Amino acid sequence: QQKDIIVRINKDGQILYHNPSFSDLKKLNDSGSNHIAAYLGDGDFPGLNRILFDFEEGILQVNCEIEVHSDELRWFHFYFSPIKNSRGLIIEIQVVARNIDRILRLERKLSIQKELLLNILHSHNSICLAIDDKAMIQINSRKCQNFTGIPSDQPLNISLMKLLDQNSQNTLIKYIEQSKVRHVKRKEYMVKLRQLDGHYLDYQMLISPISEMSHFGQYFNISLLPA
Repeated sequence: QQKDIIVRINKDGQILYHNPSFSDLKKLNDSGSNHIAAYLGDGDFPGLNRILFDFEEGILQVNCEIEVHSDELRWFHFYFSPIKNSRGLIIEIQVVARNIDRILRLERKLSIQKELLLNILHSHNSICLAIDDKAMIQINSRKCQNFTGIPSDQPLNISLMKLLDQNSQNTLIKYIEQSKVRHVKRKEYMVKLRQLDGHYLDYQMLISPISEMSHFGQYFNISLLPA
């Protein structure tokens, strides 16, 4: 009754057993009516020879993402594991495939939405940021990079606190702490922001919560304009 596809194959790729979920799949090529390769489409499948080599080297599981055809093309995460006899020799391979099509589609959608958001941020006159409730920068515009040197086109692990003077840090901390105990609205503060040359300049900071506090934490929009 498993929703995951479960297949057992021999070392040549011939299917020895499959559960009912496998019956929904359709062959994609003519590699053989009973061969696992007949059902595998695009993806990062390394081939059975490579998988067997990895097993002989002591790897216990080989994972890859492969597109297969059922009622339509769908992406699955495949797990290949060796089945050994009492002497430790590989005699078969167990294959488990979990449908990840919905996850990949959501990831693509989020990626497109993030790209659209960044395009909007890059075209804005002010320095635009999004931070979490620990003041870690999640997204920032190119203008932020121009003034502070923080890159806008790669994953960040930088705290906004490092760009503010002590008084401005205290102001931001107070606002974030207030958001944890009660609903906060958009606020406007004067802060000092460190520039590329190390000097601090006065900026008007507009900050507002993106969402209510949840078990994922909270996020804030920040816009900075030179005073």
